[in-house]
Amino acid sequence: MLHFDSKAIIESYIRALNIPATFLYMSAFSSFPLQSLIPLSTNSRTYKLSYPVPPTTLFPIISPTSDTGKYITAILSKRSSLLGKQIYAAERSYTLTELVDIMRERGIDVIYEQCDEAAFRKRMAGVGFPDIFQDGVTDSFKWFAEFGCFGKETEQLIEEGHRYANRA
Repeated sequence: MLHFDSKAIIESYIRALNIPATFLYMSAFSSFPLQSLIPLSTNSRTYKLSYPVPPTTLFPIISPTSDTGKYITAILSKRSSLLGKQIYAAERSYTLTELVDIMRERGIDVIYEQCDEAAFRKRMAGVGFPDIFQDGVTDSFKWFAEFGCFGKETEQLIEEGHRYANRA
Protein backbone atom coordinates (compact mmCIF):
# COMPACT_ATOMS: atom_id res chain seq x y z
CA MET A 1 0.00 0.00 0.00
CA LEU A 2 1.96 2.93 -1.37
CA HIS A 3 0.40 5.59 0.84
CA PHE A 4 1.58 4.02 4.10
CA ASP A 5 4.60 2.14 2.73
CA SER A 6 6.18 5.39 1.52
CA LYS A 7 5.96 6.84 5.04
CA ALA A 8 7.64 3.74 6.48
CA ILE A 9 10.38 3.95 3.84
CA ILE A 10 11.05 7.59 4.70
CA GLU A 11 11.15 6.83 8.43
CA SER A 12 13.57 3.92 7.84
CA TYR A 13 15.79 6.14 5.72
CA ILE A 14 15.92 8.89 8.36
CA ARG A 15 16.66 6.32 11.08
CA ALA A 16 19.41 4.73 8.94
CA LEU A 17 21.07 8.14 8.61
CA ASN A 18 20.90 8.54 12.41
CA ILE A 19 19.15 11.89 12.06
CA PRO A 20 17.50 12.83 15.36
CA ALA A 21 13.77 12.84 14.62
CA THR A 22 10.31 12.29 16.00
CA PHE A 23 7.74 10.89 13.60
CA LEU A 24 4.25 12.37 13.53
CA TYR A 25 1.64 10.18 11.86
CA MET A 26 -1.51 12.08 11.01
CA SER A 27 -4.90 10.44 10.59
CA ALA A 28 -7.51 11.40 7.99
CA PHE A 29 -8.09 15.14 7.73
CA SER A 30 -11.47 16.42 8.92
CA SER A 31 -12.11 17.93 5.47
CA PHE A 32 -11.93 14.53 3.73
CA PRO A 33 -15.55 13.40 4.31
CA LEU A 34 -16.87 16.79 3.17
CA GLN A 35 -14.73 16.68 0.03
CA SER A 36 -16.12 13.22 -0.69
CA LEU A 37 -19.80 14.21 -0.73
CA ILE A 38 -21.66 13.35 -3.92
CA PRO A 39 -24.78 15.35 -4.87
CA LEU A 40 -27.69 13.00 -5.54
CA SER A 41 -28.77 15.10 -8.53
CA THR A 42 -27.84 18.33 -10.27
CA ASN A 43 -30.19 20.57 -8.27
CA SER A 44 -30.26 18.47 -5.11
CA ARG A 45 -29.22 19.62 -1.68
CA THR A 46 -29.00 15.99 -0.61
CA TYR A 47 -25.66 14.24 -0.68
CA LYS A 48 -24.28 10.75 -0.48
CA LEU A 49 -21.07 9.66 1.22
CA SER A 50 -19.99 6.43 -0.43
CA TYR A 51 -16.91 4.34 0.29
CA PRO A 52 -16.12 0.64 -0.26
CA VAL A 53 -16.35 -0.18 3.45
CA PRO A 54 -19.16 -0.82 5.97
CA PRO A 55 -20.66 2.18 7.82
CA THR A 56 -19.21 0.80 11.07
CA THR A 57 -15.63 1.30 9.84
CA LEU A 58 -13.69 3.53 12.22
CA PHE A 59 -11.88 6.56 10.81
CA PRO A 60 -9.57 8.56 13.04
CA ILE A 61 -10.04 12.22 12.16
CA ILE A 62 -7.83 15.23 12.80
CA SER A 63 -8.23 18.90 12.00
CA PRO A 64 -4.89 19.90 10.48
CA THR A 65 -5.49 23.56 11.32
CA SER A 66 -6.61 23.29 14.93
CA ASP A 67 -5.00 20.05 16.15
CA THR A 68 -1.56 19.74 14.53
CA GLY A 69 0.01 22.50 16.60
CA LYS A 70 -0.61 20.60 19.84
CA TYR A 71 1.48 17.69 18.61
CA ILE A 72 4.23 19.86 17.12
CA THR A 73 4.43 21.88 20.35
CA ALA A 74 4.87 18.65 22.32
CA ILE A 75 7.53 17.38 19.93
CA LEU A 76 9.50 20.62 20.15
CA SER A 77 9.07 21.33 23.85
CA LYS A 78 9.78 17.75 24.99
CA ARG A 79 12.40 17.08 22.33
CA SER A 80 14.74 14.89 24.34
CA SER A 81 12.03 12.58 25.68
CA LEU A 82 10.25 12.24 22.32
CA LEU A 83 13.22 11.78 20.00
CA GLY A 84 12.91 8.57 18.06
CA LYS A 85 9.26 8.07 18.98
CA GLN A 86 6.29 7.70 16.68
CA ILE A 87 3.35 9.90 17.63
CA TYR A 88 -0.07 9.10 16.20
CA ALA A 89 -2.34 12.10 15.85
CA ALA A 90 -6.14 12.14 15.75
CA GLU A 91 -8.87 13.97 17.59
CA ARG A 92 -10.72 10.62 17.83
CA SER A 93 -12.12 7.82 15.72
CA TYR A 94 -15.59 8.04 14.20
CA THR A 95 -17.66 5.46 12.38
CA LEU A 96 -18.93 6.56 9.01
CA THR A 97 -22.42 6.52 10.54
CA GLU A 98 -21.25 8.99 13.20
CA LEU A 99 -19.69 11.25 10.55
CA VAL A 100 -22.96 11.30 8.61
CA ASP A 101 -24.88 12.07 11.83
CA ILE A 102 -22.51 14.97 12.61
CA MET A 103 -22.98 16.40 9.12
CA ARG A 104 -26.75 16.11 9.51
CA GLU A 105 -26.59 17.92 12.87
CA ARG A 106 -24.77 20.72 11.04
CA GLY A 107 -27.51 21.00 8.42
CA ILE A 108 -26.10 18.86 5.61
CA ASP A 109 -28.62 16.39 4.23
CA VAL A 110 -26.45 13.31 3.71
CA ILE A 111 -26.75 9.53 3.62
CA TYR A 112 -24.08 6.83 3.71
CA GLU A 113 -24.11 4.14 1.05
CA GLN A 114 -21.44 1.47 0.85
CA CYS A 115 -20.25 0.94 -2.72
CA ASP A 116 -18.10 -1.74 -4.29
CA GLU A 117 -14.46 -1.14 -5.19
CA ALA A 118 -15.16 -0.90 -8.92
CA ALA A 119 -17.70 1.91 -8.44
CA PHE A 120 -15.35 3.70 -6.03
CA ARG A 121 -12.44 3.50 -8.47
CA LYS A 122 -14.68 4.60 -11.37
CA ARG A 123 -15.69 7.69 -9.41
CA MET A 124 -12.04 8.56 -8.74
CA ALA A 125 -11.12 7.95 -12.38
CA GLY A 126 -14.02 10.22 -13.39
CA VAL A 127 -12.38 13.18 -11.67
CA GLY A 128 -9.00 12.43 -13.17
CA PHE A 129 -7.19 10.49 -10.44
CA PRO A 130 -4.55 8.18 -11.91
CA ASP A 131 -4.56 4.43 -11.26
CA ILE A 132 -1.77 4.66 -8.67
CA PHE A 133 -3.84 7.11 -6.60
CA GLN A 134 -6.96 4.94 -6.98
CA ASP A 135 -4.95 1.93 -5.81
CA GLY A 136 -3.64 3.77 -2.76
CA VAL A 137 -6.96 5.21 -1.64
CA THR A 138 -8.85 1.95 -2.21
CA ASP A 139 -6.19 -0.01 -0.32
CA SER A 140 -6.30 2.53 2.52
CA PHE A 141 -10.05 2.03 2.94
CA LYS A 142 -9.66 -1.74 2.99
CA TRP A 143 -6.83 -1.40 5.54
CA PHE A 144 -8.93 0.87 7.79
CA ALA A 145 -11.84 -1.59 7.69
CA GLU A 146 -9.72 -4.64 8.45
CA PHE A 147 -6.96 -3.34 10.73
CA GLY A 148 -7.66 0.29 11.69
CA CYS A 149 -5.79 3.35 10.48
CA PHE A 150 -2.68 2.69 12.54
CA GLY A 151 -3.18 -1.07 12.89
CA LYS A 152 -5.00 -3.10 15.52
CA GLU A 153 -3.76 -0.75 18.29
CA THR A 154 -5.14 2.39 16.63
CA GLU A 155 -7.22 3.54 19.61
CA GLN A 156 -4.38 2.99 22.11
CA LEU A 157 -1.94 4.82 19.83
CA ILE A 158 -4.32 7.76 19.51
CA GLU A 159 -4.72 7.93 23.29
CA GLU A 160 -0.94 7.84 23.72
CA GLY A 161 -0.67 10.66 21.18
CA HIS A 162 -3.16 12.67 23.26
CA ARG A 163 -0.99 12.21 26.34
CA TYR A 164 2.04 13.55 24.47
CA ALA A 165 0.10 16.50 23.05
CA ASN A 166 -1.41 17.41 26.44
CA ARG A 167 1.89 17.38 28.31
CA ALA A 168 3.39 20.18 26.21
